[in-house]
Order: sequence, then C-alpha cells, then structure tokens
Amino acid sequence: MSRTPLLSLLLIAACGGSDSKAVDAPNAVIDSAVSIDAPPGTPDAQVFDAKPTPDAKPSSVKIVTCPASGTVDVVASNFMFDKATYAVAVDGIVKFTVASGAHTMTATAASSDAFDSGTLTSTSDPVCFQFTAAGGFPFHCSIHTSMTATVTVQ
Repeated sequence: MSRTPLLSLLLIAACGGSDSKAVDAPNAVIDSAVSIDAPPGTPDAQVFDAKPTPDAKPSSVKIVTCPASGTVDVVASNFMFDKATYAVAVDGIVKFTVASGAHTMTATAASSDAFDSGTLTSTSDPVCFQFTAAGGFPFHCSIHTSMTATVTVQ
C-alpha cells in the first residue's frame, strides 16, 4: 500500500480548523508568504515560511506608555536636541517631545536595538522609550540628520 494518500490526508487534516493569520514565532523572519484559496464559505488562510533568526536577541529598547513622572526628557527644538547626552538607569524611561518644528528620535545604529519615534510636532503626544540594558544608544533626527545625541544607560 502506498503511503502517499495517507500522508496527503494527514497534511490536509493538519491545515484545517484555524482562521488565524498570525504567526506566533519569536525571533522569526518572514521571507515569503503563500496565500491558499479556501473553499467557499470558509475564512481565508495564509501560510508563512518562518525561519528562526540566528543570534537574534530581544531589543534593549521598547516603546512604552509615558508615565506621569520619573522620565528623562529629550526635547527637540530649533534644529537641536536640548542635550548631547541623556543618562538613565537600566529600565529607565526616556520621554521624547518636540517644542517646535517636526522631528524624530531615531536610533543611529542599525541593530536589534533600533528605535524610532516617528515624526512628532509640538502638538503631538510624547513618545516614551524604556531602555532595559546598559550601554550607549546614539540617536538622530531623521528629518534633520545633523541633530544627534546619545542615551547612556548605566
């Protein structure tokens, strides 16, 4: 007896039952996606070819909800940040605001510690970053690249 029909049946059975379109795979890189036509009346399904990223580590910087107090403030105004260096403790929070113009707070180094506030103006809500590991985190304004500074986490 051929095993092909049994294997095909098992593969088909394994594909049913979920209408989720998300892949829950930490440290995965999605390098291709294939859309599968579902029978009429059933939710669409997608299959992702997810591969673990070698040497991947969680980011040391994450966006968090801004607390009412206890932050280190970074203010952008007049084509400059208000300081060249900002010191914060491990797990400390940096709050980025704009006093005038349009600016970003964007990580200079491309790594797993990349962070980006997006473009903010004086009427935007602040963006807060939590730094969870010690080190130096240089950043710049992606609109005005001469604007640079560093968050030093101790």
